[in-house]
Amino acid sequence: MERSVERKLRHRKNRQKQKNRNMLKLIIFLFLLAIFIVMLINSFLFTVVTIDGDSMQRTLFDGDRLLVKKIGISKDNINVDDLIYFRVGDKKYYLKRVVALPGDVVEIVNSRLIINGIEKTEDYTRGDATQAYDKNKWILKDDEFFALGDNRYKNTSVDSRAFGPVKIESIEGKVIRKLK
Repeated sequence: MERSVERKLRHRKNRQKQKNRNMLKLIIFLFLLAIFIVMLINSFLFTVVTIDGDSMQRTLFDGDRLLVKKIGISKDNINVDDLIYFRVGDKKYYLKRVVALPGDVVEIVNSRLIINGIEKTEDYTRGDATQAYDKNKWILKDDEFFALGDNRYKNTSVDSRAFGPVKIESIEGKVIRKLK
């Protein structure tokens, strides 16, 4: 009788250990699944970008966090004044404002931004702040956008004035909202 009680207790302990192992395996599986889903979302759907520097000031500030949509980006759904997240070459990523679309002619004359012969008025930057770098005129090809920082004083924003127009295939995403 005593042996059967011991056997039952041992059997209960073993079942409890097995339940605990199964629960631990489930927790680990769910944790790894959650990491995989987050990586999938971050790689293909959305990502969070943190502003580093002053080039977008008056609109965005160092440390601001933005939600960037990465899916469905095409030249047909990028508009003037959209904030885009893109890479230059294979290395550095930038976040700038689109000021001109494919086919547009961009000029900087007397620190004023001229698009297709018309001065662009912008609420987010000073009117006379757009200073030219080495070049002051660009004719955009069918797959190119012109993107500038909002803080346009010379050497404050590295943007299309420095590295030229942004090709559609370099655009990783478009800002959809600022996060708190």
